[in-house]
Amino acid sequence: MYNINVGGYLISFFLTVLIEFTVAFIFKYRNKRFFLTILLINLITQPSLNILLWVIWHFVHPQYLIRIFFEIAVVFIEWGLLIYAWPQENKKRLFLLSLIMNLASFAIPYIIFNTFIFRFLYRFLPIRRIYF
Repeated sequence: MYNINVGGYLISFFLTVLIEFTVAFIFKYRNKRFFLTILLINLITQPSLNILLWVIWHFVHPQYLIRIFFEIAVVFIEWGLLIYAWPQENKKRLFLLSLIMNLASFAIPYIIFNTFIFRFLYRFLPIRRIYF
């Protein structure tokens, strides 16, 4: 039996959506329908990507090249879904939005959890592990 960390997935999902909302806001997409579109797109792509990554992590080597491939695929899938949901928008701008949202949602958690910030917080916070 394999251990699936649902709590970690939920944290990852909400952090990704928060980061992508922030990027969309910076791109001056500020209406509720656009944010709902981003949320729905992530409800499609996040579980799919995480299931694929889970399978890869347990059964395939090397994982990192395949992960990069899937991350690039997600950029194009989300771009296509954005074009479908917002056909009146500039396609190049939506591609740039998809690219930056996905780069940010990939890099920011990596920076947080793999740098001194997380290690510092982990060392000085009284809770060592969060259980869900």
